[in-house]
Formats: sequence, structure tokens, C-alpha cells
Amino acid sequence: MTLSNLIVSELPLVIFTVMAQASVGFSLIYALHYTQHTALEHAYFSKLFLVFMGLSVVASLFHLGDPFHAPYMMVHLFQSTTIAWLPLEILGVGSVMALAFLYLLKKIPSLLYALPFFGILTLFAMSGIYGSMSNTLPTWDFGLTFFLFASSALVLGGVCYRLFCANDAHKINQAFFISLLGFIFFAMSLVLYTIHIGSVRIEGIENVFEMMHGYYGFFTGGGLLLMGLGLALIFYNDSVKTRFTCKGQIATSFALCMVGLALTRIAFYGLITNHLFLG
Repeated sequence: MTLSNLIVSELPLVIFTVMAQASVGFSLIYALHYTQHTALEHAYFSKLFLVFMGLSVVASLFHLGDPFHAPYMMVHLFQSTTIAWLPLEILGVGSVMALAFLYLLKKIPSLLYALPFFGILTLFAMSGIYGSMSNTLPTWDFGLTFFLFASSALVLGGVCYRLFCANDAHKINQAFFISLLGFIFFAMSLVLYTIHIGSVRIEGIENVFEMMHGYYGFFTGGGLLLMGLGLALIFYNDSVKTRFTCKGQIATSFALCMVGLALTRIAFYGLITNHLFLG
């Protein structure tokens, strides 16, 4: 299987996790500023959240190879003990989408406060899926995966809030600080995961990184570089007098961070799991 085939085969799962984690981080930062926004802004946020999560769900269906396989999978989901975490992940995604939709109908503040709580539980369940497979896929680890996913949520959530909701200096500065902190944690999680992968011993393979044809550093390093560039653009934009009007530049920063994180996620999925499955 070629590198391009590996990337394409895992792309739906990459999009799902990146979009879902961006949504969770977005909800957390928005909840922290809930009282500083109007009812119209709450509705706007809820619609954005539903769009982001909806895109992630659509992408996840294509990970099955054929979206029409989804009903079959759902029917047989609870018949397997090897994927006990998957129903919890699906329940978590469904719960946060239901909360955002209910807010649009009922306008109850507690619903938006509950979003990040259930979102974090969803990330925990999402991480548990990989932790439960660590016996057969030793390159994965439960704790490191949760650290990776949570830090992803922080950096992307901060950028999302900065682009779509930050409308004064206080919100702008806080959004950038959270994004920067998330980026630092994210870089740390990649370093820890790289150390973990390097310590893995698989029979018949001297160096686990050899399974990645030398591309591991390209995807992780290139992804971090793009994310760093995106945050640098935000910092530059927020340092000039037109800080409240340069939406195009912030949108570019958002795209760079999303693509950069997706590149690192390709290394996490495609360049590790597929090679192990292929033997």
C-alpha cells in the first residue's frame, strides 16, 4: 500500500477527530465567556458547534469504507466486547449535538455550560478506544492519547473562538493565550508519544519508525510548523491597529492550524496503524 493510499484511507478518521476536538475546545472557551455574550451570539455559537460536529460525524461515516455500512455497524455495535468504548464515544457525540440543538429551541443557559463537560467525557471515551487496543497495537497508549486529544481541543478551540466569537481585547487576548498554551501541551504530547513509539518492541522489526518509510518526522514536524505559523499570524494580526477587522488573516491562521494538526494526526493513524495491520 502506497503512502497516498494510507493517507486517503485514514483521512475520514483524521477529519472526524480534528473537527470533534475543535468543537469540544470551542465549547469550553465559549462557556468560560458565556455571560459576556448576547442571546444572538449564543445562538450563533450553537449553530457553529452543530456545523462542526455535523461535519465530523459525516466524515466518520466514510471511515467505514461505505456510509451505508453505518446502520449495520450500529445494529451490531453492542454485540462486541472489543469495542466497549465506541458506544460511549457515539453517545458522547450525540449528547453534545443534542445539547446544542436543545439550546436553540429552549435557550436554557445550563445547556451551553454542559457542552464542554460532555465534550471532555467524549474525548475520554475517544481515547479509551485506542487504549483498549494497546495490546494488539502497542504504539498506542490511553493516557498519552487523552493528553494528545485534550491539547488538540485547547489549541483549536482557542483559534475557533478567536475567529468566530472574540469581539474585544480581553476575549482576543484570552483566546490567544489558551491557543498558545494548548500548542505547548500539544507539542509535549507529540514528544511523549514519539518517545513511547521509539520504546515499542515488535517482533521482527528493529525500529518501529522504519514502518513509516521516514515520513514520521515530516508529518509531525511539518504539522507543528504549520500550527506555529498559524499562531504567529494571529499574534501579528492582534498586534496591529486593525486587530478587529483582519478576519481574512485569522481565517488563514485557522486553516493553517487545522491542516497542521491533521498532518500530525495522519502520522498517529495512517503511518502507524495501517502498517501494523499490514504486518
